Amino acid sequence: FTYDNNNFHFIFSAGVAPAQMLMGRKLHTRRSLILPDVSAKVLRSQDLQVRCSVRHRPLWHFAPDDTVFGRNFNRDAHWLSGIVVRQTGPVSYQIWVPGLLMK
Repeated sequence: FTYDNNNFHFIFSAGVAPAQMLMGRKLHTRRSLILPDVSAKVLRSQDLQVRCSVRHRPLWHFAPDDTVFGRNFNRDAHWLSGIVVRQTGPVSYQIWVPGLLMK
């Protein structure tokens, strides 16, 4: 019985087996000695992921008294117009809709 560590079909953005990513080093086999180093490919892939996510991420900043629409999950009207009362988190706000304070 022989075991080949390079017979995996699991391909990440790095193009290596999960065991290599977990251990943080190349698996020591005869075949691994002739394969190219993938650390540069991993860094390029991670850099591309960061650049794409920052570029496409919408940055919403609202100040108190700004008019916004809030999603209504309780009634027939899906969106209600309201006024921002205060910011409660990085992307969360309290909105005053006539007769209702929404989060």
